[in-house]
Order: sequence, then structure tokens, then C-alpha cells
Amino acid sequence: MGIGWTEIVVVLIVALVFLGPSRFPAAARKLGSYYREFRDALGTMERDFEKAVDADESPDQAQPAPPAVQTEEEAQKPATEVEKPR
Repeated sequence: MGIGWTEIVVVLIVALVFLGPSRFPAAARKLGSYYREFRDALGTMERDFEKAVDADESPDQAQPAPPAVQTEEEAQKPATEVEKPR
């Protein structure tokens, strides 16, 4: 469901008629440079995202979670007497 060649040709013809033959080449260059900048920025974002995902999934940095279950003894004690996890 992308843009086909016929749509591109129609847009180029309309741009040529609208801008005229003198301003069309400069506008096309500027549009091309904007598109290149957009693709470069998108590529940078993709690489940064992949690095962040890889860093989150690396097993060497994974630390075991502390146990969430209290013993029955700890549950009966007041909160001030329970030892804090390290």
C-alpha cells in the first residue's frame, strides 16, 4: 500500500507546473536533502534503540530479584523489627 511510480510521476508533474522550470531543480535538491536527513536521523534512532534493548537483555548484568515472600516469623513482627534487605 505504498506510493507507486504513477503517483510519483503525477506529483512531479504537478510540482513542475506549480514551481516552474527555474525553481523546480532547487526545490528537488532541498527535498532530497531533507529526506536524507530524515533517513539518517531514523537510522540513528534505530541503532540507539537496538543498543538500549541489547543492554537491557544482556545476561551478565542481570541481578536476581530479592525474594518478595516474607517468612511467617517476619510477617508477625512489627515493621521496625524486620531486617532490611541489602
